[in-house]
Parts: sequence; C-alpha cells; structure tokens
Amino acid sequence: MINVGIQSATNVYLKPVNDKEGLDGYIETQNYFDPSHFVYEYLDKQFAVPQGSISFSFTCENHESSIAFSFKIEFADLIGRVYEQTFRVLYDGKEKFYAQNHYSSIPKCLDKRDRTCNIDL
Repeated sequence: MINVGIQSATNVYLKPVNDKEGLDGYIETQNYFDPSHFVYEYLDKQFAVPQGSISFSFTCENHESSIAFSFKIEFADLIGRVYEQTFRVLYDGKEKFYAQNHYSSIPKCLDKRDRTCNIDL
C-alpha cells in the first residue's frame, strides 16, 4: 500500500472484516464458498509518510479462479484523527497475478478529535 495522501499516516493496522478468528478475519472474499485467505506476514511497519509504503502478504488455499478480496486498515493522522479505509483487489489463483481491477475507498473519518489540544471538536 502506498500513502498517496499529503500527510503521514500513523498507528496503521489491519482491521478485522469478518467474525472469523485469528488471521482469517482480515481478508474477505466475494462469497462464502471461496478458498480461505489469511494474513501471512503482518504489516512491515505502522506508519507511512506521503508516498511511503507499507507491505503485508496473504496466502490462500490453491484455487483455479479469479477472486476479489478486500481488507480494511485503520490509521491516524498526525493530530490523532482516526480513519478507516477499505481496499479491494482481484487476484487470479491460477496465473498468480493481481489484476488492474482494484479499488481503494476514500478514507472515512471515525474520530475527528484533535489530540494535540484539550478541545474536542
């Protein structure tokens, strides 16, 4: 993931997207019958400066078809406002490539409080 924003992102972490336990809870596939996908290597760091990147990897059961999967992150900006962002990627299990069909939502602000002062907005 690349931070295309104009500010740094801090306290970045993967957010569970379903009620599965463990590492299965961070990747959601397009329907119930898809092979299990789960986090293999967690985020390599918890911050990203503008144009900086954060990496993680996932693994799955072998499958022959293309599958769209999604995941969420939660992060804060430098004054402590908290955001959530969803990503969707199309992955081909047979050919082992990611398609150009991908999506990232606009970050949704979950908490607008400025933690650099004692005033709640």
